[in-house]
Amino acid sequence: MPAARALLRTEDPTNVGTVLVADCLEMVEILISQDAKLYSTVLEAQNKRLETLEKAPQSPLRDYSSAQLRLHQAVLQVVFEHEVQGAWNLRQAYQQMQGVSKRYPGFLPARKSLGMLEFAIGSLPEGYRWFLRLLGLSGSVESGLQHLRAAAQRPHDFQLESQLILALVEETYYRRSNETTQLVTRLAAQQPDNLLVNFLVISQNKKLHRTDHALAAFRTRPTGSSYLPVAYLHHMAADLLLYQGQFAASERENLRFLQLYRGSTTARPLLSSFIWRPGWGQTLGC
Repeated sequence: MPAARALLRTEDPTNVGTVLVADCLEMVEILISQDAKLYSTVLEAQNKRLETLEKAPQSPLRDYSSAQLRLHQAVLQVVFEHEVQGAWNLRQAYQQMQGVSKRYPGFLPARKSLGMLEFAIGSLPEGYRWFLRLLGLSGSVESGLQHLRAAAQRPHDFQLESQLILALVEETYYRRSNETTQLVTRLAAQQPDNLLVNFLVISQNKKLHRTDHALAAFRTRPTGSSYLPVAYLHHMAADLLLYQGQFAASERENLRFLQLYRGSTTARPLLSSFIWRPGWGQTLGC
């Protein structure tokens, strides 16, 4: 994170790409830490970024970034229990992303985000549909998967993200756990410095009860000052060690989790569900 911020400081702060990357950085930090003290500051910064985007010349990236920032705001507001504002921003983000996809059908990042939203809304249980109708939102699992597959199969700056979201969505919907595990394991071998992919390797092997594989990935995860401390990794490791009967080691990892965790007790638990399990309205992308 410090290195990324240092690079951003050398870029034009009004550049659309710089605005989007800066917002993604802040989103990653607050969603991983769940630090409620950052909430107001991040929302204020997002509003300023949206104003900057409004002044930029129209382009696919400008329009996509504006819709994506609205989606980020919606996620934050729901996580930190401002559901009404979050629902309104979700509606705006969805409508904006639909507009971007229609204006620029070949712009694959928009299809990635739109597909994610359509799948999430379309796969919600029937009991939530009345709420969606009030918001004027409609989703489709089939349409969402179609958009995601197009974004995952063709090269663009967000292809890796598209591939991961599609794999997790298909796992959720089609129960393709083995295929998803093979994908993230292959990606981890190709990108050993990618902590997100490492997290998914641990999570997938844990779901499949492959405790040894999950713990091996945890122990070889990339570490250092360049990475945000991910407290939830230690909680996952504690569970895995508990399964193996390593009680003292499990306790140490849980204590480490408690030392690192900065989240509010009122914030919705995120790392175990919101980021990493697409479907049922629990997906986030940059």
